[in-house]
Amino acid sequence: MLRFLRQDMRHIAFRNEFDAVVNLYTSFGYFAPRENEAVLRRMARALRPGGRILIDHRDPGYDARLPHLFWYSAGPRRFILEERRFERRTNITESAWLIVTIGHRRVVRKTLRFQEFSLPQWRRMFRRVGLRFLKAYSGYDGRPYRPVSKRRLIVVAEK
Repeated sequence: MLRFLRQDMRHIAFRNEFDAVVNLYTSFGYFAPRENEAVLRRMARALRPGGRILIDHRDPGYDARLPHLFWYSAGPRRFILEERRFERRTNITESAWLIVTIGHRRVVRKTLRFQEFSLPQWRRMFRRVGLRFLKAYSGYDGRPYRPVSKRRLIVVAEK
């Protein structure tokens, strides 16, 4: 039986219950370093032996090369102007978005801050929480990870 749960990842209390934990679209790294690792430890603890975790995240090497200011289309009538700051020393990204929708007078502003992790950092974190690194991918097409080749760094580990 497939069961979806939605809750704060900092409060996951499951033990040896799931065959898989899937974390998509850079939904990890929003806390202080110790808290991020505690979240990963809780995810690992929720897995049954042999269970796998998949984390889809940004590639810090790619993001370090992005311009600080750019815009893009987010649909036929919506545009986003993004101001992005990437701190190479900490791999922390801070973004401010201005979302403009044609036909609307109001502009929406959103901000976010998260930490990105290199492949060696993922490997170390997995090891510290009792997971065995299996594979890394550069995108959803299944291509093996190559640094800065794509925006994504998707990592898979096993308990």
